[in-house]
Amino acid sequence: MLSTIKLYIECTGRSSNEKQRAEITGKADEIIDEALLAVKEISLKLSPHLLTNYGLNSAIKSFVGKLNGTGLYHIVFESNSTKRFNVEIEAALYRAVIECLNNTMKHSMSTNIYILLEDLGNQIQLKYTDDWIGFNIPETLALHKGLGLFNLQNRIQAFVGKVYMNNKPGHGVDYQFLVDK
Repeated sequence: MLSTIKLYIECTGRSSNEKQRAEITGKADEIIDEALLAVKEISLKLSPHLLTNYGLNSAIKSFVGKLNGTGLYHIVFESNSTKRFNVEIEAALYRAVIECLNNTMKHSMSTNIYILLEDLGNQIQLKYTDDWIGFNIPETLALHKGLGLFNLQNRIQAFVGKVYMNNKPGHGVDYQFLVDK
């Protein structure tokens, strides 16, 4: 699909006919939509064994345990629920945790991380905080530097969820994800 899109884009540069360029662009746009749908379907199917078989709590506990085992991080994970949630919601929240942890490990000097998963009745809340160097969230998103954060927002919002991202450079991050059940 991506190769076809590339060919269509190359064709628009070769054509001087405006109507033909518009048709080619329209076809490329359709294939982009199809590719995005395919990627979404694939990503929903890519779930770790623990998440699929035992749920969100077990998957997060296992991942956190592995990271804590390195001795480089002190990660605390707490949850008030052992219930299973919608498979797609569990996958989205698990990926949110992984994205946050990857960002902390890749970009920060943080060693202390706190993750809280709460069943609030009609909603599931995931909180993530760390003590890293921080960054300017609006600036990062506006410059399209934080594609992981952008994808994270879109993934959560797809489930009628809300994402709150707070931080100040030098004061760590505080993310809150709320998803309707």
